[in-house]
Amino acid sequence: MTQPRSRIKELLIYLQKHKVKAGFDKKCLSVVVLRMIEQSSDYRLNPALQSGCRQDIVKFCSHVVATQPKDMELEGKVVKCLKVKFREHLLRKDCEVQISSLVSEAALNYKMNPALALACKFEVDTLCEDKKGEMGAVEECLRENLVDGHIEAHDCRVEVSTYIRDSFGSSLDLDPLLQQACAADDAKFCSKGIENGNQAHCGVSQKIYINGYPPETFGELYSQVSHSPSRKYFLLIALSCIGLFFILGLFCGRASRRNVVLKKR
Repeated sequence: MTQPRSRIKELLIYLQKHKVKAGFDKKCLSVVVLRMIEQSSDYRLNPALQSGCRQDIVKFCSHVVATQPKDMELEGKVVKCLKVKFREHLLRKDCEVQISSLVSEAALNYKMNPALALACKFEVDTLCEDKKGEMGAVEECLRENLVDGHIEAHDCRVEVSTYIRDSFGSSLDLDPLLQQACAADDAKFCSKGIENGNQAHCGVSQKIYINGYPPETFGELYSQVSHSPSRKYFLLIALSCIGLFFILGLFCGRASRRNVVLKKR
């Protein structure tokens, strides 16, 4: 008997929420993960994301949908657009929950980040080939190779750096591997930070490679500064420098005119 489409959607959402529980059937898990990878490639295949982020997609990412042919997959472009707004804390709560879930899942399976999987295919096949079977190991491998300077492709460096920024949020839930590895240390040293809801900015969590890679062009520098939490500070410094140069120029101009007048006398 064929199940109604709405019933299948509800079942998949339920299975996604409970797939990490002990005793979950491995064959079912592999199918659920495969469906999640398919959904990450195109938001139109993800009912929960469509429902939670409908208004945000219209507001922030309509240009992405409008420029993409209807018969082609979006290759994660809409989700990538939403992630930018997620980092800027501009999404509605419902959409923020959906994107947070996607970021957390992508930390354990790089294939759920289509932009990263596409840009870093060569690096994954060469530098991280032996890590493919381990949960979250490919992502950690790419992190380490980025920091060590072994990733040469510009697009891959950008995507890995973006992935790192995405996983550095207000909760360790966005980085499950860090949460598992450092849960004891955070509970021991960062209880105050956890009580204040600021777990990811406490103790060992601050050691995350948040800077990604050094910018090589003005465009990369602008991108890193514009997405930095301290961008207002950088703007203040820049305006202060411009103001200082203006005052010095004004002072030097008056001094030079005064010297000309004195010489004429």
